[in-house]
Amino acid sequence: MEALRNALDKSERKEFDNMFDIPRLYLASCSNAAQLVPLHRIIMSILFHHYKELTEIFSEVEQIEAKVNARIREGGQKPAAMWWNIDKVLP
Repeated sequence: MEALRNALDKSERKEFDNMFDIPRLYLASCSNAAQLVPLHRIIMSILFHHYKELTEIFSEVEQIEAKVNARIREGGQKPAAMWWNIDKVLP
């Protein structure tokens, strides 16, 4: 892993280091895992963390969509006119 880290640009190394900080959040869970190779624990921790972040983002997007749709219904606008002026873009 050190060779890969050293091959990255300096700006990317910080992100790489941040990525490998994620498994520390799940050490207790990983230590209870049955006979995993240490790298598997790291990868699973990173994947699980990213999954949790994605589900939070999807939830936030759904909340925003609900607010926008409510405003559209209140204002009597067409859904196509919500954020972008689609009617100006499409013929």
